[in-house]
Amino acid sequence: MLGVSGRVALTIVFALIAAFLDALSNVLEIAEAEQLSEDYALRASLLTSLARRPKWLIGLACDAGGFAAMAAALGLGAVAFVQPILALTLLMSLMLGSRLQSRTFRHRDWIATSVLCVGLATFLSQVEPRGGRDLVPVSRWVIAGPAIAGAALVCVVGGQVVRGPLRALLFGVAASIAFATSAVLTKGFVHYLGRGIFAWWNHGEAYAMAIVIIAGFVVMQSAFQTGHLAAAVAGLQAPGPVVGVVLGAGLLDETINVDTVAQAFLVVVSLTAVVASIIALAQVEGRVKR
Repeated sequence: MLGVSGRVALTIVFALIAAFLDALSNVLEIAEAEQLSEDYALRASLLTSLARRPKWLIGLACDAGGFAAMAAALGLGAVAFVQPILALTLLMSLMLGSRLQSRTFRHRDWIATSVLCVGLATFLSQVEPRGGRDLVPVSRWVIAGPAIAGAALVCVVGGQVVRGPLRALLFGVAASIAFATSAVLTKGFVHYLGRGIFAWWNHGEAYAMAIVIIAGFVVMQSAFQTGHLAAAVAGLQAPGPVVGVVLGAGLLDETINVDTVAQAFLVVVSLTAVVASIIALAQVEGRVKR
């Protein structure tokens, strides 16, 4: 059996692999999605149209690999520990977009991205999430489910009435809420999978996970349609740690340890930095040079 240090190290490795594969999928998928009319947004026909594009299918394969790596990380560590590491997808996405597609980013865009990553790292180091359960009681889902769905719906509706980077950001946030929720459900799915390869089939977590992931995926592709890589990925990745911590603590009883005034201050400062960075990145064009 792995010791504590080995378990933590493997969790980090799997989470970093997931972040890289997610970043690569973002860059490949946005290159194809931005070529389609925004009339396809939030429709199933968006996926069927994209499925005919080879580069998008490679991105989809990267998504699948990223999901597998994330599931492995969640099987070893807490949701509130894994989600902040996955937020590094933003930095990786901008780097890959800049190199592979010659997308334009200013120095202040990179500064905002760096501040975001440092803020997330500080947040993680201070809250030190621990423990928790693998399964969420049904009674908690009855309360949390409508609240989660309502928050995502507000972002989707808001995204439909605006254009440009803000549209990408709002759709990204809605998808982020869906994927953070799917992470909690994935925790339950992995729990049942540990009992046997088909032990999950008569439990609701696997089916709910699939529905939430598909819904989040459609909204994510709608964010990519705008062509605003930084705004879309900022909305998609940056809220994940906060949502993950809230869901992990509220649904899975993961413990957040902020015992001193100094720790509380650093948490507030780090979250403020994250929010400020998201606002800055929401104004980034990040389009391909023509």
